[in-house]
Amino acid sequence: KIHNYPIPKTGSYSIFITFLIILILNNFFNIFADDFELVIIGSLLIFIVGFLDDVFNLSAMKKIVL
Repeated sequence: KIHNYPIPKTGSYSIFITFLIILILNNFFNIFADDFELVIIGSLLIFIVGFLDDVFNLSAMKKIVL
C-alpha cells in the first residue's frame, strides 16, 4: 500500500514499553493474576512480528507463519 503522507512505523513500541512497565510494577505489587507470564510471552511474540514487519515489510503469509 502506498500512502500519500508519511506513516510512523514505531507507534507500537511505546505501547509495548508501557505494557512492560505495568508488568514490572505488577511483580512488585502483585495486582494481576499469577498466570500473567502467558500474556507476557504472547505480547512479546506479537511485538517481535510487528517489529520484523516494520523492518522487512513482510507479506501476510510470512506474518502468519511467524
